[in-house]
Amino acid sequence: MSTDLPPLPRCARVVEYNASKGYSFDAYTEEQMLAYASAAMAAERERCAKIVETANVAGAGLFRRDLAARIRATPPKDKP
Repeated sequence: MSTDLPPLPRCARVVEYNASKGYSFDAYTEEQMLAYASAAMAAERERCAKIVETANVAGAGLFRRDLAARIRATPPKDKP
């Protein structure tokens, strides 16, 4: 898997846990994280499909296109 991840969505809220020191963290909803994970997985599938399509294998053009199409058509899971 690639380490090129999409940017995080805008956080749902900021949680302060030690106001005197200014400590806080961004918090996201379940829906935001599921959408983020789905987008990241779709991007990874596309990267894999492009690798397959551009592989330099003599006489495997139809196979490469078919395999790339199957990678792109892989249905996402309900939850990543």
